[in-house]
Amino acid sequence: MPTGEDSLIMYQKSGMDDRNWGHLKEFYSSTDAKTAGIPRVSVIINTFNYGHFIEEAINSVLTQTLHPNNIEIIVVDDGSTDDTSTKVEKYGEKIRYIQKENKGQASALNVGFENANGEIIAFLDSDDYWAPEKLMTAVQAFRKHEALDIFCHNLDIIDDSRGFIKTYLPILKDDNGPKKVDLKKCLRGRIPIFPPTSGMTFTARCLKNIMPIPEHYRICADAYLRLFSLFYAREILYSKESLGYYRIHGDNFFENRDKTIKRFKEIETRTILIQDLEAFGQKLGLDVSPLINELASWLTLWKEGKIVRSRDRNTFSLRYGILTTIKLTFKVHCRILRDEGVKMYFLYAYHYRKGQFLKWLKRRH
Repeated sequence: MPTGEDSLIMYQKSGMDDRNWGHLKEFYSSTDAKTAGIPRVSVIINTFNYGHFIEEAINSVLTQTLHPNNIEIIVVDDGSTDDTSTKVEKYGEKIRYIQKENKGQASALNVGFENANGEIIAFLDSDDYWAPEKLMTAVQAFRKHEALDIFCHNLDIIDDSRGFIKTYLPILKDDNGPKKVDLKKCLRGRIPIFPPTSGMTFTARCLKNIMPIPEHYRICADAYLRLFSLFYAREILYSKESLGYYRIHGDNFFENRDKTIKRFKEIETRTILIQDLEAFGQKLGLDVSPLINELASWLTLWKEGKIVRSRDRNTFSLRYGILTTIKLTFKVHCRILRDEGVKMYFLYAYHYRKGQFLKWLKRRH
């Protein structure tokens, strides 16, 4: 595993001279990056007892094709008791290392955001890592589209040995351009699909409206970000390109083999989301009841054991499908999940969103 001292040398070893980095070398050799209109990016890495992964996460930021002058790295250690501090402190001034009492993921992200100076905020889980062109791709998107507030990209799921398993959102398609966030549709339950934390990048302007994240999100703080950022975001842009790596390992909470524990935590998180959504709607004077009803129907499925895992292995994540509205009754939801299986449910979702649901249903039955 490369050390902090070796990180920038990896530009030549990563093959970037033949891709994005080639034209950037000429640009940066003649122009001060800070005066070139390139926004500063704050990368917030939250970690807890992931000393065996943290170096790879940090190194993947240090070797980005975006100029180092335009990146600040903030590592928030949520009370680790392993060798995380030893691994992180050797990077010296290349990063900002903040140690705090253990209070959970939301608390760690809040501390990172409070200390961030960038116009763009990119989150990275400490057991994941990015492709070298991740931040440059995001920055180019934000510079090109002035009203863009959320940039999302795909992730490759890998195992503990970095072996490829699958793409996280296999049917995600590139947008022709940013999509305007339609708050009315969101309030009716039609919430866009999001990747996990490491695939989401926001403008600081957007996040300021919803931060700090309530600290009762000790895990799944990204669920809060995905939902509540839509109340203030102007445009969102998707890239089907995998610009990062989502690692599955024995310590992943959502990859834990104990389905009872997973189900309990899913129910807990969804319950908190609904409660916060009710309070948020009252604060803004918005009718959020249709969205709450949608979330509540899925919560019932979790409680009844009809959903036992957050991500089906052969389709995209139920955690994000939970916020995807399909104009079917709750009864039909249950029937599809019982009779057709989770994979068939997403075929219904896909064809419905394409406006072909009735024709497809007729062919099936």
